[in-house]
Amino acid sequence: MSVKLHREVGLVGFICPMHQQGVTIDEHCVKCCTPCRDLDELLAMFSPRAIVPKKYRTTEILNPRQIIYFSRNFPYYLSPDSMSGAAIGTAWHEARERQVRKHRDRYFKHITIEEENEFVKDFGFCTLGGKPDKFDHEIRKLTDIKTAKAYSVNKFLHDHWKDSTWHSYQQQTNIYRIYKFPNTKTIELDVTVVGWDRYVNNVGINDKLRQIVPFLDDDKLDEWVRNRLEDIMEDQETGNPPPCPEEDMWINKNGEPQRCLRFCGGKAYCQQFIDWEKSRR
Repeated sequence: MSVKLHREVGLVGFICPMHQQGVTIDEHCVKCCTPCRDLDELLAMFSPRAIVPKKYRTTEILNPRQIIYFSRNFPYYLSPDSMSGAAIGTAWHEARERQVRKHRDRYFKHITIEEENEFVKDFGFCTLGGKPDKFDHEIRKLTDIKTAKAYSVNKFLHDHWKDSTWHSYQQQTNIYRIYKFPNTKTIELDVTVVGWDRYVNNVGINDKLRQIVPFLDDDKLDEWVRNRLEDIMEDQETGNPPPCPEEDMWINKNGEPQRCLRFCGGKAYCQQFIDWEKSRR
C-alpha cells in the first residue's frame, strides 16, 4: 500500500441507494428526482470533520488503525441507512445540552458540558483532543452520554468490558479523566437504548442503562495513548497500517463483517475487505 493523499479526504458524501455509488450532496442529492430521503434529513446526517495533520481526537484513535488511515487519506462515502443512528445520538446530545444551558442558573450551576470541557493534550509529536459530555464539579462525576441498540447493551450485560465496543468506551472516558478531569471521583455511562420495546424488556433490558465505569491505571493508559499515537503517525508515514482485528470487524454468525459492510467508508480501498469479498464469490 502506498501513501496517497487526496485533496478531499474523510466523509465527502453518501452511497446512493439507487445507483450504489458514491455521490455528493451538491452534485447529486439536491438534483435527484427520486430522493431516498429529504434533503434536510441528509444534511442532518452529514457531519464531516476537518482532517488536520498531527491533530487527533480521542474517539478517533480508538478505531482500528486501518480505519484511521483510510479516513485521513482517502475520500469516503457512507450509506444513509448506516448514519441514522449516529444522527439520532447527536440530536439527543444536543437536546440535553440545551436544557443545561436553558436552566443553568436554576439547576445546573455546577455542571459543564461538551464545548466547555474541550481539552487538547500536547505530546510534542502530535496532539490529542476531546470534549467530555458532562462534568459535575460538585460531586466530581464525569458522565458520557451514549445511545445504543439493545443488541449492544445485551453484549455488555454478558461480556461487560471485554466487548471491544464497551472497552473502547472505558478507554475513552478514562482518557477524558486523566487529561481533563484528574480529580474525578466517578465515571458514568448514561446510555439510552434506541429500539427498545416490550420484547427487549422481557429479556431484561430497560430503555436506560446507567453504568459506573471502572478506572484504568493512569500510567498504563497514558503509555497506551502515547504508543497508539506513535503507531498511527507511523502508519501515516509508511502507508501500511495493520489489518483490522476480527473483534473490531463485528463478524456475525454468517461470517459477514458488519462494521466493514455497513459502517466503514474505507472498504473501497481496503485489501483486507477486497480479499474477503473475493473469498465469498
